[in-house]
Amino acid sequence: MIDTNNNEPTIATATQIRFVNTDGTLTDILGSGFAQGDNVQLAGTITEIKHLSSDGLNVIDDVTGLNVSLSFAAATFDPGEAGQQLYELVGAGNNT
Repeated sequence: MIDTNNNEPTIATATQIRFVNTDGTLTDILGSGFAQGDNVQLAGTITEIKHLSSDGLNVIDDVTGLNVSLSFAAATFDPGEAGQQLYELVGAGNNT
């Protein structure tokens, strides 16, 4: 589970956003056109989400085939909004 109390990404580029999970593992959000910042509206398209070991070397879970907006996916990490959006997000891809 992504730590929503410490939600600053450790990597944030136009194609990758990485968060540290509460158990020390990592979540990589991959795609294109990512834009984020204090005065920037979230933008971009997510194509893949990877759950990685704490060292980032081993893939624990991989959801591919996504075509989801970054702003939609961000709502799934908000504890007040997570329910329905999370199910829609996960159901949009291929879980391997």
